Amino acid sequence: MPLKIPGPLSTKAQDFPESSYGANRVTLILSDKRKIKNVILAWGSEIEKIENKQISSEDDINFKIAEIKDIVSEI
Repeated sequence: MPLKIPGPLSTKAQDFPESSYGANRVTLILSDKRKIKNVILAWGSEIEKIENKQISSEDDINFKIAEIKDIVSEI
């Protein structure tokens, strides 16, 4: 099951330029001000990779989806 970012942030990401077909490279900004860089989103909503690590569930990351408060494009 894809790991999806919160809806309003997905809407924001869909306006970002694509780094490749259907993918955006972003930085996630968490509620504690941490920045998770080099995140690949598929279709502006699904976390596919962080760095070069494939992400398939919340067990694959060291934060909770609910902690994501903002995103910025890396392109």
